[in-house]
Amino acid sequence: LFAQRGVETVPVDFGLKDSWARPGGEPVAKPEARGARRAAQFAVRRSRLLRRGINAGRWYLKDRERHARKWEEAIGSCDAVVIGGGQLLVDIGFTFAPRIAEVVRIARRQGKPVAFFGCGAGSQWGPVATRLYGEALGYASYISVRDRASARMVERVLEPGRVVTHADPGFVADTVYPVAAREGTPVVGLGMQPLQHLHNFVPGVRHVDEAAYHDFWATVAAGAAQSGARIELFSNGTTEDHAEATRIHQHLATRGVRATLAERPTVPAELAAVLGHYSAMLCTRMHAGIVGFSLGARVVPISWDRKVNNVWDLLGRGDRVLGAEVLAHPERWASADPQRANAAFLGAEERQKLHAEVQGAADTCLGRLGL
Repeated sequence: LFAQRGVETVPVDFGLKDSWARPGGEPVAKPEARGARRAAQFAVRRSRLLRRGINAGRWYLKDRERHARKWEEAIGSCDAVVIGGGQLLVDIGFTFAPRIAEVVRIARRQGKPVAFFGCGAGSQWGPVATRLYGEALGYASYISVRDRASARMVERVLEPGRVVTHADPGFVADTVYPVAAREGTPVVGLGMQPLQHLHNFVPGVRHVDEAAYHDFWATVAAGAAQSGARIELFSNGTTEDHAEATRIHQHLATRGVRATLAERPTVPAELAAVLGHYSAMLCTRMHAGIVGFSLGARVVPISWDRKVNNVWDLLGRGDRVLGAEVLAHPERWASADPQRANAAFLGAEERQKLHAEVQGAADTCLGRLGL
């Protein structure tokens, strides 16, 4: 969006990861934890206060200086800073609050304006995160969020009238990536992530084991195939998601369900190329659904976090989102075809309105930054 307006961007990841920016970039897979270490990780996951304490110590004693040095260099080379996209304004484990505060502190010291563009906010902020977010947002020249719940969260630390709400920028991906022509046999894309991720966020599916999880996807694939559609499994690009898609693809073969497995995308353009061929999608990763929707697919999102519902609610499609509990009831999909299911779809008039909304927000954001 910014490049279309003649503004060059220098992307910097808050975790200083850069594998996503290089074609073929390969994230390093973490070794599986065992024994006492797994027990310790379980305890940390269950205690928000403990997570916050550990992450605060790691940040202030170890990571802050290294990150700040990189950010000083990046911000020094730019005219303004945009903190954009993602569920960033949260305090699940005191991860983003100190990093965002540090970026804004550096920008402020260098006299560079700051904007928050299309972010998500959620979870209950602790007192330290509330203060850090309040100071960072208070300095910003422009603030926009991607759903109404995020706006309410952010407005608690700001004076009225400062927060703009508009659709997630991913919903206009079709203005950046080419839309593929859909001809011949329709293709239904099924996108998934490891079951453990869902267990961590959705108590109602913790009784679902891996066998049942794989059977759910096999049932969906078999139901969609009954209409003559071709089935393809895909991941959003992470090695963990692709490994899960590979296992489920192998399980489908044992069930006699024919399906292909998309290659793992390594950059956003590759992911868009995969999603652009689908006529319909059922997926657990929110942004895969958003981009596929933008590129013209009928999308049935599976929600494992309230942010998914909030983002689709803003488009008036919240009723199309399935709760993750559906994983425990594969019989509901025994003969379902996602192409004709209660899917989210974008008509031409709505698409034009959506584009105008997000493009207008981009114009206003750059204007407030003096660009």
